[in-house]
Amino acid sequence: MFYGSPKDLKKALKRMGIKIADMPPATEVIIRTEDEEIILRDVQVIAMEARGQKIWQIVAGSEERRKLAEEGGEQGPAFTEEDIEFVMKETGASREEAIKALEESGGDIAEAILKLSGG
Repeated sequence: MFYGSPKDLKKALKRMGIKIADMPPATEVIIRTEDEEIILRDVQVIAMEARGQKIWQIVAGSEERRKLAEEGGEQGPAFTEEDIEFVMKETGASREEAIKALEESGGDIAEAILKLSGG
Protein backbone atom coordinates (compact mmCIF):
# COMPACT_ATOMS: atom_id res chain seq x y z
CA MET A 1 0.00 0.00 0.00
CA PHE A 2 1.20 3.51 -0.82
CA TYR A 3 1.29 6.05 2.02
CA GLY A 4 1.68 9.54 0.65
CA SER A 5 -0.07 12.36 -1.11
CA PRO A 6 -1.80 11.92 -4.47
CA LYS A 7 0.96 14.09 -5.96
CA ASP A 8 3.62 11.68 -4.62
CA LEU A 9 1.66 8.72 -5.98
CA LYS A 10 1.53 10.30 -9.46
CA LYS A 11 5.30 10.87 -9.34
CA ALA A 12 5.94 7.26 -8.28
CA LEU A 13 3.69 5.91 -11.03
CA LYS A 14 5.36 8.19 -13.60
CA ARG A 15 8.76 6.73 -12.62
CA MET A 16 7.29 3.28 -13.37
CA GLY A 17 6.16 4.46 -16.79
CA ILE A 18 2.47 4.85 -15.90
CA LYS A 19 0.79 8.10 -16.89
CA ILE A 20 -2.38 9.21 -15.05
CA ALA A 21 -4.87 11.78 -16.29
CA ASP A 22 -7.97 12.98 -14.47
CA MET A 23 -10.81 13.29 -16.92
CA PRO A 24 -13.21 16.24 -17.03
CA PRO A 25 -16.29 15.69 -14.85
CA ALA A 26 -18.62 13.09 -16.37
CA THR A 27 -22.31 12.74 -15.59
CA GLU A 28 -22.62 9.05 -16.48
CA VAL A 29 -20.86 6.05 -17.99
CA ILE A 30 -22.83 3.38 -19.88
CA ILE A 31 -21.57 -0.19 -20.18
CA ARG A 32 -23.46 -2.35 -22.70
CA THR A 33 -23.36 -6.13 -22.55
CA GLU A 34 -25.21 -8.54 -24.83
CA ASP A 35 -28.37 -8.41 -22.74
CA GLU A 36 -28.26 -5.30 -20.54
CA GLU A 37 -27.01 -1.77 -20.04
CA ILE A 38 -25.34 -0.70 -16.82
CA ILE A 39 -25.65 3.04 -16.30
CA LEU A 40 -23.19 4.47 -13.76
CA ARG A 41 -23.99 7.95 -12.42
CA ASP A 42 -22.11 10.51 -10.31
CA VAL A 43 -18.85 9.19 -11.72
CA GLN A 44 -15.21 10.08 -11.40
CA VAL A 45 -13.12 8.78 -14.31
CA ILE A 46 -9.35 8.38 -14.30
CA ALA A 47 -7.38 7.27 -17.36
CA MET A 48 -4.02 5.52 -16.95
CA GLU A 49 -1.61 4.52 -19.67
CA ALA A 50 1.09 1.89 -19.26
CA ARG A 51 3.10 0.17 -21.98
CA GLY A 52 0.77 1.44 -24.68
CA GLN A 53 -2.36 0.14 -22.96
CA LYS A 54 -5.06 2.49 -21.67
CA ILE A 55 -6.70 1.58 -18.35
CA TRP A 56 -9.91 3.26 -17.23
CA GLN A 57 -10.86 3.50 -13.58
CA ILE A 58 -14.45 4.48 -12.85
CA VAL A 59 -15.80 5.29 -9.41
CA ALA A 60 -19.59 5.55 -9.39
CA GLY A 61 -22.06 6.94 -6.89
CA SER A 62 -25.01 4.93 -8.21
CA GLU A 63 -25.92 2.37 -10.85
CA GLU A 64 -28.98 1.42 -12.84
CA ARG A 65 -29.44 -1.74 -14.91
CA ARG A 66 -31.67 -2.03 -17.96
CA LYS A 67 -32.45 -5.16 -19.94
CA LEU A 68 -32.00 -5.00 -23.72
CA ALA A 69 -34.46 -6.49 -26.19
CA GLU A 70 -33.46 -9.84 -27.65
CA GLU A 71 -34.23 -8.94 -31.27
CA GLY A 72 -31.10 -7.56 -32.91
CA GLY A 73 -29.62 -6.22 -29.68
CA GLU A 74 -31.83 -3.13 -29.73
CA GLN A 75 -32.50 -1.36 -26.48
CA GLY A 76 -35.57 -2.72 -24.76
CA PRO A 77 -38.20 -0.82 -22.86
CA ALA A 78 -36.74 1.80 -20.59
CA PHE A 79 -37.63 0.77 -17.06
CA THR A 80 -35.54 0.63 -13.94
CA GLU A 81 -35.20 -1.61 -10.92
CA GLU A 82 -37.20 0.99 -9.00
CA ASP A 83 -40.01 0.71 -11.59
CA ILE A 84 -40.12 -3.08 -11.14
CA GLU A 85 -40.24 -2.76 -7.35
CA PHE A 86 -42.95 -0.09 -7.54
CA VAL A 87 -45.17 -2.25 -9.79
CA MET A 88 -44.62 -5.24 -7.47
CA LYS A 89 -45.55 -3.14 -4.41
CA GLU A 90 -48.65 -1.61 -5.99
CA THR A 91 -50.03 -4.88 -7.41
CA GLY A 92 -48.66 -7.63 -5.19
CA ALA A 93 -47.27 -9.28 -8.34
CA SER A 94 -44.10 -11.36 -8.44
CA ARG A 95 -40.91 -9.90 -9.91
CA GLU A 96 -41.32 -11.92 -13.10
CA GLU A 97 -44.93 -10.77 -13.53
CA ALA A 98 -43.93 -7.14 -12.99
CA ILE A 99 -41.10 -7.36 -15.54
CA LYS A 100 -43.37 -9.04 -18.10
CA ALA A 101 -46.06 -6.37 -17.63
CA LEU A 102 -43.48 -3.57 -17.97
CA GLU A 103 -42.05 -5.16 -21.12
CA GLU A 104 -45.53 -5.57 -22.64
CA SER A 105 -46.41 -1.96 -21.80
CA GLY A 106 -43.17 -0.56 -23.23
CA GLY A 107 -42.04 0.57 -19.79
CA ASP A 108 -45.28 2.45 -19.02
CA ILE A 109 -45.71 1.96 -15.26
CA ALA A 110 -49.40 2.93 -15.13
CA GLU A 111 -50.27 0.55 -17.97
CA ALA A 112 -48.29 -2.27 -16.33
CA ILE A 113 -50.16 -1.75 -13.05
CA LEU A 114 -53.50 -1.76 -14.88
CA LYS A 115 -52.60 -4.99 -16.70
CA LEU A 116 -51.71 -6.71 -13.45
CA SER A 117 -54.71 -5.31 -11.60
CA GLY A 118 -57.11 -6.56 -14.25
CA GLY A 119 -58.12 -3.04 -15.21
